[in-house]
Amino acid sequence: MTGEGLTVRQIKVEKGCYEVYAVDKAGKKVNLAYNAETLEKLDNAEAGEN
Repeated sequence: MTGEGLTVRQIKVEKGCYEVYAVDKAGKKVNLAYNAETLEKLDNAEAGEN
């Protein structure tokens, strides 16, 4: 993620997903979600909260 210009602030595990809270180069907050087993990026960043 740092290679994409993101500064990771926090990573949480929520219902089988990794939720990543980061800040981009412009200072904008970014919320990403990844499948905990495959590390596939999920389209819905709030997927782990359902």
